[in-house]
Amino acid sequence: TTMDVDKPVVSYNNKTKQNEHGHYPDWMNQRAVKKHKAKLARSKKKVGKKIKW
Repeated sequence: TTMDVDKPVVSYNNKTKQNEHGHYPDWMNQRAVKKHKAKLARSKKKVGKKIKW
């Protein structure tokens, strides 16, 4: 049998919480994934302040 220590380490991006294949961690449920996707969409939508004439 293999121990938990022997399992390969999977790295996730801190910003997107996805691994190199685009999958979310096992501990994130579908509600958390949906909430996180909405948060990423909000952060992408903000462009910054523009000069208004």
